[in-house]
Amino acid sequence: LRERWPLNKALDFVRSRRKQARPNAGFMRQLSDLEEKTLGSRSISSSDMPKGKPKMLTCSICGQSVGLSEASLATHMKSKHPESAEA
Repeated sequence: LRERWPLNKALDFVRSRRKQARPNAGFMRQLSDLEEKTLGSRSISSSDMPKGKPKMLTCSICGQSVGLSEASLATHMKSKHPESAEA
């Protein structure tokens, strides 16, 4: 709000600092509503908004859901399958 940036510019800024940032659908809807209320328009169309929950990454060895990032998958591989993580 302080900078009065449209949502698309604010997201670009956040992602330039933190590449893995992926706001969920509900939060994006709230941000879009706030953008329209404060700036009078929406910079992201409803078709470009995230829908549903993000896909979890799954371990190909044990089938366990390990998180949303490649880093969480790497951590899982090191702790649960150290022999495979070294390869």
